[in-house]
Amino acid sequence: MRRLKITLTTTLGDYAGATNSISYLLSGLTSRGHKVYLAARRESEIYKRFKGTGVEVFPLNIRGRFDFKSAKLLARFLNQNSIDVINTQSSFDGYAAIYAKRFYKAQSKVVLTRRTMPLSAGGPIQGFFYASANRIIAVSNGVKNGLIKRGIPPWIISVVHNGIPLNRFENVRTEDVNRLRRRLRIDKTDKVVGVICRRKNQEDVLYALKYLPQDIKVLFLGIEEDENLSRIKQKLKLKHYIRYIGFQREIGPYYRLLDLSVLPSLIEGLSQTILESFLSNVPVVATKAGGNPELIWDGENGFLYNAGDAETLASKINLLLTNRKLKQRIVRNALQTVKNEFNIERTIDGIENIYYDLIEF
Repeated sequence: MRRLKITLTTTLGDYAGATNSISYLLSGLTSRGHKVYLAARRESEIYKRFKGTGVEVFPLNIRGRFDFKSAKLLARFLNQNSIDVINTQSSFDGYAAIYAKRFYKAQSKVVLTRRTMPLSAGGPIQGFFYASANRIIAVSNGVKNGLIKRGIPPWIISVVHNGIPLNRFENVRTEDVNRLRRRLRIDKTDKVVGVICRRKNQEDVLYALKYLPQDIKVLFLGIEEDENLSRIKQKLKLKHYIRYIGFQREIGPYYRLLDLSVLPSLIEGLSQTILESFLSNVPVVATKAGGNPELIWDGENGFLYNAGDAETLASKINLLLTNRKLKQRIVRNALQTVKNEFNIERTIDGIENIYYDLIEF
């Protein structure tokens, strides 16, 4: 098969999971011999990550759904570089790619990747938008079903699950982990629960602590403490050790501190945090939201609970912290899951096959 010329675009904020997923895809396609371009905001993490690495990066700062000026510039770039496929990774650049095709004669095939659960009711504009794409990639069946419920025809949607490189954390250094332990005052014998995500219903974890022993320590990575979380802690009179650590670029050492990971999200496409936890031998308790049940088979390679059910969440946490044999089995099964089903090579295979299917027509 011939090598393709592909443009990946994103106007996403610097969400670690999505940024990493796009980075894995870009690197993987490049390693297979395709010529891959990246269009992103100059100030974005992903732009800075690839600028100067040999990947051709150009600034794309789309200011809304109706930024026709940017769409015209995008069309010119696509045609000048004879791009085979433009694969958008977020909403605004998706609109720009459609306008580039419909109004400015861009010749590239247009693929829209949907990473999050659809929340809006859609409408005529969104219907026009999706119907004009050559293909939509949903990162989970949960996302696909959400799109179908909003009137998007199922035959235009393909599911390709997110994946993760199996060597993602192979360079984590013991000295970095030990340095973190000292800074955070966490001993090897401590019971540590991690919540690694941006703002996603962390309230559930605080309410669960009401049912758990006070010797459990909790690390919230990806957020700072806000008024609502502070109010809940005071209301429940929690005595547990709780730290808000904020966004961290190097997350690997933190996983080495954890006994388990909780993902309390109300909506979810397909979580990189779950995949990272699996790969790090950290068992997961997650809500049944979105694509989470496609990663976690309850009681086999992790646990699921209904969002808002803090008592059940607490019981699952306690079970993993007290039942060593169960935890070992869960961790073993989770590692096999990520190796066999959700490694990045499978993801790239699926996306690459979609590109080739479109180019053949």
